[in-house]
Amino acid sequence: MGMMMKRDPKAFAISPGIVALLPAAGHARRLGTVDGSKEVLPLGSSPAGEETSTLERLLDGLEEAGISRVLIVLRVGKWDIPTRLAQRRGGPTTAFAAITSSQSVPETLCAGLKFLGDLPILLAFPDILYDPPEIFAEVVQELAQGADLVLGLVPTDRPDKSDMVELDAEGRPIDIVIKSDRTDLVWAWGFAAWGSRFSDLLRSTVSQATAPLAAELQAGRELFIGDVVRRAIALDFDVRAVPFPQALFLDIGTPEDLERARGRLKASDS
Repeated sequence: MGMMMKRDPKAFAISPGIVALLPAAGHARRLGTVDGSKEVLPLGSSPAGEETSTLERLLDGLEEAGISRVLIVLRVGKWDIPTRLAQRRGGPTTAFAAITSSQSVPETLCAGLKFLGDLPILLAFPDILYDPPEIFAEVVQELAQGADLVLGLVPTDRPDKSDMVELDAEGRPIDIVIKSDRTDLVWAWGFAAWGSRFSDLLRSTVSQATAPLAAELQAGRELFIGDVVRRAIALDFDVRAVPFPQALFLDIGTPEDLERARGRLKASDS
């Protein structure tokens, strides 16, 4: 499976009630001093000539995938995000949940799940440049076939910044290697879709310091969403993967990566 092309959202099955859950509660400390939240930092102009950001491109991609509802979990004070989105016309219906603090992405996601119950979820990260932005459709389709969790796989040359995925001979995930210099793996998971069973696991992992997980975590390391994915695999959840060999997946978490994303976007849209 490769690069997704734009298509009519009505042409494929959408899991009933699916909601895109976007975590935006971070502090962006690695970026240094920037003018605003990183999720809405200008990257360049859209094909329509308007300034765009990673978050806005993500919302466009979700709309292309037929996802009509989005919940963004943001930290109190990041009000430039809803202010910026209020200027947009059209797009998915977007709501916000504000939290005062969070120790990890899983904790941020659980704050959003309080409002979503057992609805199917599409997780994507609003500080990442995904290209083409329509790649979410096939992952949503795969979830509709009965999986507990579906990982969208993208190639990366930054294993030290990514959750690398080990696959078996049939292309099923069998392990997650989190932010390591290990170089024999080629796929990172960059977004995911899941059902109620994985939501329950996420909630229980965050709320309880389970012995098996605590033993795996290094002293002082925060809990990553990849840790929860590893638990799902270990518990024999139906975890599947959809690879996108031609997809671009760029985190804008450092000044160098932000400029890299701006350059790649300029090149792809020219």
